[in-house]
Amino acid sequence: MRTPTDVKMELYRDLYFAERARREQIRGSIGTPSAALAFAAFNFSILADEVAVGLLPQPVPTAIVVLMVLAVVCAVASALNIVLVEWNFVYHEPPDLRDISETEAQLRRDSKGEATDPPPRTVNEGWVARELDRMLAGAFYVAYCRYLAGNGRSARRRTSAQRFVVAALVLLIAAYILLPFQGAPASPAQLVQ
Repeated sequence: MRTPTDVKMELYRDLYFAERARREQIRGSIGTPSAALAFAAFNFSILADEVAVGLLPQPVPTAIVVLMVLAVVCAVASALNIVLVEWNFVYHEPPDLRDISETEAQLRRDSKGEATDPPPRTVNEGWVARELDRMLAGAFYVAYCRYLAGNGRSARRRTSAQRFVVAALVLLIAAYILLPFQGAPASPAQLVQ
């Protein structure tokens, strides 16, 4: 017959393993904004070569430079969020076998009672099992709560990284759209005047 403690332990254990698997899913999905960030950096370098710096006082080249600067700011914010995704992950494991064995031994000593109790001092196995199950349920619950909070923070950071990298790409696309309208580059003689 299952007791409420058994149900709690199984529930918290399952929730803990689900959150641990979710952490790995979040970690795996961070590759998308990372790849998009590399793509944005590559396109930024191409755009930097094509912008006519000699025409900077004119509005179109100035707009291109402003869009590029905003794209760099978004790309840096995305990269920071990518780093913070991993930073927020929690590594908390329930007790290992050695800790469980030590706890069980302590519970057995506690179950025998005081030395002043009349003999026979026997171990109450049912009590030891219930207390050990309660301890494990609590350990899984604590690990689950910490994983849930850490995964929530990491998922929000991953979403922010994706949004910032999309913003950077949109800004770069806008700069590329303006590129043909920047006019002819100034000749060296015009730059001297």
